[in-house]
Amino acid sequence: MEPVPKGQSRYIALVILLATGLGILGLAAPNNLDNRDQALQGLYVLDIFYNGNYILQTAHQEIPASKPPLYNWLAAFFLSLLAR
Repeated sequence: MEPVPKGQSRYIALVILLATGLGILGLAAPNNLDNRDQALQGLYVLDIFYNGNYILQTAHQEIPASKPPLYNWLAAFFLSLLAR
């Protein structure tokens, strides 16, 4: 068996490292990114930002938020900083 050239061994090591990193990220990521709840959180943040509903956030003026609002408040704060 012939030895692998030096440049090619670096390429193989880089590919293995990249694949390992992507695999670890895939295991750490949530498996339900398409869950309906993710979109509702965004709507709650927009409700705070546009309508000023800090206490009772609603999505389309129908579905009230059922989770604690701290995440929504923080996201609305950063949205106000970035939306200028």
